[in-house]
Amino acid sequence: MKCYILSVRNKSQHYYSLDDTMLQRVSSNPYLGVEFSEDLRWSTHISKISKKASSTLDIDRLDRVQRRCARFIPGDYKSRSPSCVTQMLVEHNLLPLQERRKHLRLAFLFKVVEGSVPAIPPEDYLIPQRPKRAVRVRTFKDHITSNIFDSQVTNNSRCFRVPPSKSEPYRHSFFVRTIIDWNHLEDDIVDAPSTEAFRECLANIQSCS
Repeated sequence: MKCYILSVRNKSQHYYSLDDTMLQRVSSNPYLGVEFSEDLRWSTHISKISKKASSTLDIDRLDRVQRRCARFIPGDYKSRSPSCVTQMLVEHNLLPLQERRKHLRLAFLFKVVEGSVPAIPPEDYLIPQRPKRAVRVRTFKDHITSNIFDSQVTNNSRCFRVPPSKSEPYRHSFFVRTIIDWNHLEDDIVDAPSTEAFRECLANIQSCS
């Protein structure tokens, strides 16, 4: 449980402890998706949402470059149907950049699991997850879930324990993000005989299921 002190319009400095642990004082804190600040103004919440939106726009700009590239390869600049560029991306094996980065992370983790990265011994960084009933999260097209159960999915027999992450930056670190993605994969993908075969399975998961 995360507990903080957030004083709203109160200049007095009170200190509180919980189970002999001094609670940290903060000037703002999220609650049910809303960033509350000590002055009860919306500026902190708006700033956080704007930063997140700007990051999404940066990703969209990069994807637009790739979509233009998909037209350049076949020299087709006239097709205007909504799905034409998407079909071009599929035909030329051009995944969305965000998905490509995910595949690169997973491929590197596969190398670590197989002991192919001497500088990162798997026994020092990966703790096998005890077999248990698989938890599957309902997902929707074009929707990234933040469901808490998402990190509990175990779809294969080579799953690993997700490292505890108390800070926001650490939640986006390599092992935390990639182990969650790895645990979503099926056995026939994580049991691939080589890194090349693993990449091929990622590129066409339907053909490996």
